[in-house]
Amino acid sequence: MAQIVGLSLATNWLGYGLLAGGLFAAGVIEPPRQAHIGQGALQALGVAMIMLALGYVVACAVSRKREWVVRGRHIRLPGARIASMQLALSAANWALMGAAMYLLLGQTVPYATTLGVLLAASIVGVLTPIPAGLGVLEAVYLALLSGTVKQGALMGAVLAYRALYYLVPLAGGLALYLLLERWAPASDGQEGAASALETPVASV
Repeated sequence: MAQIVGLSLATNWLGYGLLAGGLFAAGVIEPPRQAHIGQGALQALGVAMIMLALGYVVACAVSRKREWVVRGRHIRLPGARIASMQLALSAANWALMGAAMYLLLGQTVPYATTLGVLLAASIVGVLTPIPAGLGVLEAVYLALLSGTVKQGALMGAVLAYRALYYLVPLAGGLALYLLLERWAPASDGQEGAASALETPVASV
């Protein structure tokens, strides 16, 4: 279980580091004045993020030691193929999230800027001790795009994004869960009946 969670977390942040690092290094995002970080520092951070993401793939390809023990738990380094898939799938996921926000904003903001703001809001949400980052995404978008998009349209797009990203998958997951729960008892009952029928035959 720990390895599954670790692999999922690594996959998520690998793609983030690659995309966000590229946008930060390219100077697409200009940090607000209250962010206490300059453009040069943000670009340097972007380069470091790219190197970290690519370094993980290189380490998976060339590292001789494949397993470590941390507090009694075994951590195994995946192969280069799995690491490349992690990077590609995660980057595609973040890119699609940015595309959804880009379309919700009516394509009034360049895609690179929209994606960069989304990535910046995501990391702020992680650093801020607020459940699900409530209000963080809205605050970052208002701070970075309020001069480009009207506040009403901006807030509407952010709320619609939250519905698409959180509520729609949640509804689908609940429907699938209820379907599996309804089907599981019938399946167990059929297996039990089948085993009961097989028992006398086996004894004969």
